[in-house]
Amino acid sequence: MNIRQHLASSTAIELTRQQADILSGPGVYLYMQGDTALYVGSSKQLGWRALKRCRLIEPARKACETILFLPCLSLASGSNAAIYRKCIATTT
Repeated sequence: MNIRQHLASSTAIELTRQQADILSGPGVYLYMQGDTALYVGSSKQLGWRALKRCRLIEPARKACETILFLPCLSLASGSNAAIYRKCIATTT
């Protein structure tokens, strides 16, 4: 199987350089089920943290359909996760 066949069969994920840069930087991530955020977190290494298995967030990770990544300019601006958490508490 060549590389394009892997991509076509969904056995591989292709990221652009810009997408990879976003995942390696700071940001907020949301585990989503439809339009509902099941969990909101933030990290200085967005992709690593969002994909890491952790017993405290594992139920939300398993239940989610998608993961939304919101890049931030700095870790301090990543503290906006608190704002997203408040939105979830008031809308669910």
